[in-house]
Amino acid sequence: MSGFRIRNTASEDNGIRSAGGSRTQKGTSMNEDRFNMAVRKFLKEVGVTSQREVERVVRDGSVKGSTLRLRMTLTSSDAPLEHVVETTIDLS
Repeated sequence: MSGFRIRNTASEDNGIRSAGGSRTQKGTSMNEDRFNMAVRKFLKEVGVTSQREVERVVRDGSVKGSTLRLRMTLTSSDAPLEHVVETTIDLS
């Protein structure tokens, strides 16, 4: 996903929007629609493949006990990003 830069600050937005819906920030142009579609495509792939893997370990009987504790960690080697989502699924 090269070419995209997101600044994660809720209180400040120094970006300048052009008529085409892109944001220019420090000389970098980003088409927000294209960015949103790329993120959605990535998240869809994560969701579909993750569900398959969870179903596989449950179907194969690899789970010890009647609950399955899951953790998903989203990181980036290009940005200071670490987002963790955890849940427990009752299998009984």
